[in-house]
Amino acid sequence: MTFVERLNELLNERNISRRQLAIASGIPNTTINNWFNRSSLPTLDIVEQLADYFQCSIDYLSGREDYDGNIVIKTTEKSLPNELLLIYQELDSMHRNILLGIAKNVLQAQKEGA
Repeated sequence: MTFVERLNELLNERNISRRQLAIASGIPNTTINNWFNRSSLPTLDIVEQLADYFQCSIDYLSGREDYDGNIVIKTTEKSLPNELLLIYQELDSMHRNILLGIAKNVLQAQKEGA
């Protein structure tokens, strides 16, 4: 979930318009609209101000935290190799060999078009 999606969700949950948020927070309405138009993003100071206003964490407001306070890490193709490496490093040698064997089998199947 993006910052704008989470902000929109918070506004809807509390039945607050963008204009009302602008008045209550002192953030110009045009600035808030620019976030929704994706033409700009808020500074960290503003995100902190919004988190205080909505009584939530910055991570929740940015979409990195769910309702229960759990951090949600989005896995991207760039982060996947690091994630795989971290998992591999935590395994004992027997399980490392098993994982390596599975990876080799998957690669071979892909090469064979399976």
